[in-house]
Amino acid sequence: NKFFYSYDELKVQLIENQNLLNQIQPDLVISDFRLTMPMACQLAQIPCLNLTDFHWSPLSSPQFPLPDNKVTRFFGFTLSSIFARPVVQIQMRFWHQALNRLRTDYGLVPFKELRQAYTDGDYLGYVGFPREENQVALPPNHFYVGPLLWRNQESQLSLPPRARPSLILLSLGSSGYSQHLEPILRALSELDADIIYAASRSLVPKTLGRACFYQMEFVPIHQWLPFCDLMIGNGGSATVWAALSAGKPYLAVYSNFDQALNVLRFRRLGVLEGQSTLNLNFKEITQAAEAMLSHSPHRLAALKYKRQFELLGGEEWTKFQFRRLMSAPQKRMSL
Repeated sequence: NKFFYSYDELKVQLIENQNLLNQIQPDLVISDFRLTMPMACQLAQIPCLNLTDFHWSPLSSPQFPLPDNKVTRFFGFTLSSIFARPVVQIQMRFWHQALNRLRTDYGLVPFKELRQAYTDGDYLGYVGFPREENQVALPPNHFYVGPLLWRNQESQLSLPPRARPSLILLSLGSSGYSQHLEPILRALSELDADIIYAASRSLVPKTLGRACFYQMEFVPIHQWLPFCDLMIGNGGSATVWAALSAGKPYLAVYSNFDQALNVLRFRRLGVLEGQSTLNLNFKEITQAAEAMLSHSPHRLAALKYKRQFELLGGEEWTKFQFRRLMSAPQKRMSL
């Protein structure tokens, strides 16, 4: 409904960035959604690599999914679906006015639309695999960097003993709607599965229906995904790519615009199903999970992406992409 930051907040960020660059004097800056960092780099004449998803690229076809927010909840799913596309199109041209005002004050050209603000920089690194979608040829300063798998330090937690035929990991993350977690768990109790879920406290009995539940404050997803059969999350890039890199299908319960774009993208590729929190149907979540636990097309598609990443060289290929750029940093280029 509103831009992430006010003009004053953006100006403070920009000054902090400038002070940091002056102190470190880097040859290259790698930025991930710090919207004022490419500005600071441009003013300091330092090359900047911006990491993003391809669906934010100005080269991608515009998508206008329906997010879950106060406006769409006020008007309801059906009515919001009718006017969402034209409203979002207008919003993407004016939503970032505070950022454009700051750019103008510093003598920089304002952005015409939101996607330009999200992909500012000299180089654009798309998180994902090359040629995963039919798309236009990329300019020389655009390239794929692989899934960029997030990892915490190795956890000493042990995987609970298997009591059921299937194992599900469920984490809605910090940007998920936590109020939906308990009803989702109760719906999933119809499955003959062990279900490990991330929550600050226990929400359901350990044994409920046909399922066995394990509550944990922290779930070491990257360590346990290879042993599970299905990942349920909020549709964010980090957990989707973690699941695909382990060859596991993904069921998304998504809410915000970025998550909705992810679901559109990966649903087309056949590896994911999802439901918006704006129009949540718990019975359909159970049915989707049950189907994805069987030998469904989603499982085969997820395994295909795991093999593709392995054929590329896995994380060594990702490291090579960064080494290639850092070995010969160039002057600032226009995207």
